[in-house]
Amino acid sequence: MRKLRDIQPVTALALVMMLGITSSAVAQDSSQEASQNKQENSNPQVMALDEIIVTSRRRSESLQEVPVAISVFSATTIESARVEQVADFIALTPGATFRENFSPSFANLTVRGITTQQNGELPIAVSVDGVTLPSTSFLNQDLLDVEQVEVLKGPQGGLYGRNAIAGAVNITTRRPGEELEGRVRATYGNGDYKQVQGVVSGPLAEGLYGKVGVSYKDSAGKINSALVDDKLDPVEEFTVYGRLIWDASENLSVDLRAKFTDGEMGVSYFDAVPVADIEKFDNDPLISHPAVNKRKLYEITGKADYTAEFGTFTSITSYFDVEDKVTGDTDFGVFGPPEQWQDFQTLVSGWSQEFRFASPDEQEFRWLVGAFYQNRTVETFTDVLEITDDGDLIPLFLVEDSANDSESWAIFGQAAVDVTDALELSVALRYDQDKRTTVDRAASAETFSDTYSKFQPKVSLSYDLSDDTMLYATWGKGFRSGGFNGFAVGPEFQIFDGEVSTTYELGFKGSMSDGRVRMNAAIYHIDFSNQQFFFFPDEFTSLIQNADKTKIDGAELEFTALVSEGLSLIANFGYVHTEITANAPDAFGDTFVGNTSPGVNEYTVNLAVDYTVAHSGDLEWSSRVDYERRGPIYYEFNNFHRTTAKNLINLRTAIQTDIWSIAAFMRNATDERYPLTAEAFLGADTVF
Repeated sequence: MRKLRDIQPVTALALVMMLGITSSAVAQDSSQEASQNKQENSNPQVMALDEIIVTSRRRSESLQEVPVAISVFSATTIESARVEQVADFIALTPGATFRENFSPSFANLTVRGITTQQNGELPIAVSVDGVTLPSTSFLNQDLLDVEQVEVLKGPQGGLYGRNAIAGAVNITTRRPGEELEGRVRATYGNGDYKQVQGVVSGPLAEGLYGKVGVSYKDSAGKINSALVDDKLDPVEEFTVYGRLIWDASENLSVDLRAKFTDGEMGVSYFDAVPVADIEKFDNDPLISHPAVNKRKLYEITGKADYTAEFGTFTSITSYFDVEDKVTGDTDFGVFGPPEQWQDFQTLVSGWSQEFRFASPDEQEFRWLVGAFYQNRTVETFTDVLEITDDGDLIPLFLVEDSANDSESWAIFGQAAVDVTDALELSVALRYDQDKRTTVDRAASAETFSDTYSKFQPKVSLSYDLSDDTMLYATWGKGFRSGGFNGFAVGPEFQIFDGEVSTTYELGFKGSMSDGRVRMNAAIYHIDFSNQQFFFFPDEFTSLIQNADKTKIDGAELEFTALVSEGLSLIANFGYVHTEITANAPDAFGDTFVGNTSPGVNEYTVNLAVDYTVAHSGDLEWSSRVDYERRGPIYYEFNNFHRTTAKNLINLRTAIQTDIWSIAAFMRNATDERYPLTAEAFLGADTVF
């Protein structure tokens, strides 16, 4: 299915009023790296990139000392590169891509050739302030009040848990502190796009700190329908969130977070075209009743840390709930008249509990052990209707009405030891068990049940060649659970297996030119078993099946240079080659040996120039140019549909002080058009 996305350039003027009741706290947010450079290098001739501290291994460490490929985005980069959603920082990460699908809850995230399948799980774990997101539905949201983002690549199950087969994302938000402070940002852009965000935080009582924030955005949309005078991609979304931190004593800290999102947006704007026209965007989609996605997301988490001489005990409890409904035209001018509609509903609810116990950071032998439990229910309802001339909706047939339960638990641990002053050995192990049950509530009340389990070991060796350079080697296994397809596919295709990856990686991390240049690189090979892939056996049925074996080879490079005070150059490159080496026949008896995995760009290139110059007083002028090139991509396992490389350019310029900034930006400045997803379920000659 090809989703026609009218990728027009977004030009906007963003007024950011940093209401700094204590301006020093806000100044650290808006120009953190620049101010640190000035403070640490009193001699103007001595410049160096700031040391980056990460918490990717559940403890604070220097990025250049962690034997993991990690892309890091500080508060300064988040502002200058206008990182507002997961898709924005993934676009800056080598070897990773993010594509929308027919709705926000079905985004396709790919890391190192391992991708999200529609109706499937993410290939990474996403953690916010140490709490892992419970469902794919929570991924595609605005990032709010974020301090730092870390993208880890390679299997990370030992620390990040279920489905971290390709990596993990560690997001840290700003912590409320001793000073009262606030921030407000207002944005206007084309498509009548409007967004207002605000947050206030500070002390509430002795040892008690709070934060509350809101975000509202509204857009009329930019994509036209060929049949009606309506835009196909309007958005209206409201989010409110809060955080409460209680430092009960020197040893005990409690962190409570709550977030609610209520949104309504246009989705599923597909266009049916001949395969030869897959990269042409001359026509508007034939949609007479734009599909609307209404969704509500609820999340409440509680985290407690107790620190003693012998280590830190952490407890994390999470409750989550999702209400997601899509209704609207789904025949795209192909099946009608009469026009067909789809009513698609997903309800997700559940809770999880995690316990961790970690040694002090400064020991030569550092360890962490833990246990995890999650109980989750996913209810899915899909109905196809036809609309009469009078506007009435008449049910045609029910595609699915099912309830899927998942009860999963895990035990895990990781240890690192300094064998010598230069050599570190790190070992991790996790055991996951996921029992899944699905019930057909529409017809037979038939029940399927299966249990997926796997040990996931990981071993890393790192060696310091000097104070500024390190080599590391890693071997590890990753696991993503299997599951069930809708009952419309029949019992022979009801179950799909869990995936297992075995990754071999060699990496290098180095700082050169007296700290003005940072270069990190990695090469890897993945033996991938039971790779899950999604396709349509017919126009009304979809399913996930497995390829027996796939091999993935790749390389990544990240380069940052401080050319002069205020001028930085960034260059990132990722290459991924995938090949299906063995697979069982699909529903039609076809095999795909030798084909490339779908949803994987062959390479990604990211180049950026970031320049900040000081004027009188604390006034600064800041500009950034980002260039992104996405390599060719196949959309289906039969490799029928492939698009060529695409080039994207983003621009931003701002004047700013410690208190306020005014910025203008443009997304996709060259107005590049490209399909985000492409599927054929009417034969090989037509693609949606």
